Amino acid sequence: MTQLLVTIIGQDRTGLVERLSDTVYQNHGNWLQSSLSQLSGQFAGIIQLEIEPHHIMQLSQALSQIDELQIHIVEAQSQKTVSFDNYLLQVTG
Repeated sequence: MTQLLVTIIGQDRTGLVERLSDTVYQNHGNWLQSSLSQLSGQFAGIIQLEIEPHHIMQLSQALSQIDELQIHIVEAQSQKTVSFDNYLLQVTG
């Protein structure tokens, strides 16, 4: 599976998030998480998706068919795992 980040900017309108989620679902994507905002009639968001690589082009084309939205899709970079040492602190006195 490949993880994608999709950024979206455009005029806010009723049903927009539903249309986006339906498009992702219909094109074999899995919506993992998102941050969506509406301000002064404008909509902006970033969505993290998971999808099989052979469905990416199909999803990209379907998202681009949603009118009046600027959409940008990039492959998510894997996050490095950071390990920390554990310490026990005892305070007496």
